[in-house]
Amino acid sequence: MYLSQAKMDYSRIDQIEIIDNVTTEEGQEREVYKANEYVVDFEERNSFFSNDLFTFPDSEVIKNKNKDTDITLVYFFVQIPAGYEAFKRDNVQGYITDSDKQVLLTNNFYYYANRQDIFYCDIDLKKNSEIQAPYVFSFYFEMDFTLNLELSSTTTRVLYKLHDA
Repeated sequence: MYLSQAKMDYSRIDQIEIIDNVTTEEGQEREVYKANEYVVDFEERNSFFSNDLFTFPDSEVIKNKNKDTDITLVYFFVQIPAGYEAFKRDNVQGYITDSDKQVLLTNNFYYYANRQDIFYCDIDLKKNSEIQAPYVFSFYFEMDFTLNLELSSTTTRVLYKLHDA
């Protein structure tokens, strides 16, 4: 997972409803938060980084446009509620092979061997009362295109995970 400095309007994030067992307290009406996922292979990089939906710092565009052709970028833009701070865990990535089924494993982007058609992305949150307004958290993953994963906003589940401060 790499943090991104990309910007996107909060109101334009509408692809994936976040599974939220964190931010709604008992007795409150449940607020719905969303995320957008963009799977960007080599051929789509130029159009993605020039899309008017996003604003990227030049340094991030230069760095990611020049990645190897076998790298697919998976960008996420996530709505984060007021009172919470999203953060990046330390990267842990590897592969587990179980009965000839390869499982991509990162701390917060994964799938299960018996259910390879659904992917999970955990959004790590901690409470922070200084954050008074909702905001957009953006990040991306680099995937080897040979994994040939069927990633899309219809196959990915996004979940909030609460951590102690």
